[in-house]
Amino acid sequence: GTSIAALFAGGLAVGIVLGLAYMVQVQVETWRCGARPVPRPSWSERLQSLRSGFWAIGMPVLILGGIYSGGFTATEAAAVAVVYALIVELWIYRALDWKQVFRIAEESAVTTVVIFILLAMGSLLSYFITLSDTQSVLVSFISDHKMNWVMFLLVANVIFFIAGCFIDPNSILLVL
Repeated sequence: GTSIAALFAGGLAVGIVLGLAYMVQVQVETWRCGARPVPRPSWSERLQSLRSGFWAIGMPVLILGGIYSGGFTATEAAAVAVVYALIVELWIYRALDWKQVFRIAEESAVTTVVIFILLAMGSLLSYFITLSDTQSVLVSFISDHKMNWVMFLLVANVIFFIAGCFIDPNSILLVL
């Protein structure tokens, strides 16, 4: 029930802080390694770079502008971004041909099928764990040992760690 646009906006501040932190790290590394600065580009070179990257800059503008203006939801923004990327790559940059597009679509379909099979198996495993009444065993274990919240979190982390050795993260979330 949470607004996707609000979650997206919440991640904006984190993204800005991470971007600034990466800039500081790059600056420190260049000082440490003794890298020499390159000559500043002329305004015509900058304008040429902006022109060559115009269509690439259009993607985040389209996504963020569409979401924040209320033009479409985050899921619809993903579909609009795919169509935009296809148009730009096929007809403007001419970096892809139709054969490559179909190969990319095939690889994406295989990846999606694998994810859904894992989710289906995780749901099945979750169903059997529910049938075996494992949750009541865990609750009785916690109440019998009089665990405080710190011990509970430590036990939960150990359980998640062990489960992570055998099951993918999405299935773990379904099961546990």
